[in-house]
Amino acid sequence: MLNNNAQLSLQIPFEQQEINKFAAQLWAKYFLEKKENWVILHLAATGLNQGDRIVEICVISRHGSTMFDTLINPNKPNCYPLHGMQYNAQIMTGITNEMLESAPQFSDVYDRLRSLIKGKNILCYSSSFTRQKIDRMCKLYDLPRMNGIWWNFGEQLAKRENSCFVGKCKYDMPRLFTLNQKRRAKAGALNIFKYLHQMAEPLYCPVDFSSRPFLEKQLYCRWVNWLKLIYYKDEYSCRAFDLKRPKFYWSKREKLINYGWDEIPF
Repeated sequence: MLNNNAQLSLQIPFEQQEINKFAAQLWAKYFLEKKENWVILHLAATGLNQGDRIVEICVISRHGSTMFDTLINPNKPNCYPLHGMQYNAQIMTGITNEMLESAPQFSDVYDRLRSLIKGKNILCYSSSFTRQKIDRMCKLYDLPRMNGIWWNFGEQLAKRENSCFVGKCKYDMPRLFTLNQKRRAKAGALNIFKYLHQMAEPLYCPVDFSSRPFLEKQLYCRWVNWLKLIYYKDEYSCRAFDLKRPKFYWSKREKLINYGWDEIPF
């Protein structure tokens, strides 16, 4: 049985998979080189439902240092019903209700958190989920919304891992954590930092062998269409196919010369 990412990647043409990988690499490189004023924000909540509340927030700088990391009591004083950690969330994060009883309220850390992210580029695993949780906590305590430029890292990671549906807004989110790793806010933020730098590393052109390379066969090569990049000011978009990539083929000597293949001498 294939995993979810493998099953989804089979539904994306090979050429589009290469475009997605290259686009994600360009985005990560552009983000690291052009965006100077940015931070990574990751949080944990009592659950994944819309009404669940934040229990932990972590912010790390563009250099990987921890700027803010704290547990948060999800319950406002004299406000009912009380919110506690759901069983699945408690197992995944390792955060218990007893740990949250002595944690500060969201209003206690609001000013500090707002000063760190105000007007900055905020990189989150899921920007919509993170913004919804923070806005809900601000509304609960009658506090102004936190302003910033929100970036969705999970979407770019999905492109790099070929686990998204091309042209659709819904995609299968690749794993941010390892199987045995507790999903704490700081661990998630550090993983985003690590994967962002890995994503920005150059890609290598794939080499396709149509048959096993036996000694009695000759190696041929030709250039095939790959992709075309069009830049618009500081942004970019991808269009296929103008750039070329090499494709290799093993066959009997002189068999492919008349079909546009070049013989590679040994």
